Parts: sequence; structure tokens; C-alpha cells
Amino acid sequence: VIVSLVYLLKESKPNKTIPLTFILAGISSNLIERIFFGKVIDIIYLPSLPYFNLADTYILLGLILLIIKTKWFSK
Repeated sequence: VIVSLVYLLKESKPNKTIPLTFILAGISSNLIERIFFGKVIDIIYLPSLPYFNLADTYILLGLILLIIKTKWFSK
């Protein structure tokens, strides 16, 4: 979390700030639940998918946005 926060604060490019914010929010949420509850609480159940929580969704969305915004895919 600390490394992500330092990287986010040093990042001057706004196109990567939003994905990193999503990732940092998801990591922080999972960490807070792990500290206070001893486990990460899964809150959404869909029959065809495994249990997941919103923090996992934020991390996944942030990673997808970060991959899209990297130089690998932009020309």
C-alpha cells in the first residue's frame, strides 16, 4: 500500500492517476478488512462466478485501465 501511495503521489501523468487510485482504493479496503475483521468479507455472489467483493472489482478495473493506458497499447 505504501509503495502504491508513493508511486501515485510521484506520478505526474493524469492518465495513470485514475487507474492507480482504483488499485490503491481496493488494496486499502482489503487491508482494512483484514486488520479489523481478520479476513476479507466477500459480499457479492453470482451463481456462475466465485464470491468477490467490491475491493477486488476496483483492483481489477484499475489494472485493466492501467494496461489500456500504457504505451504497449497506445500508438
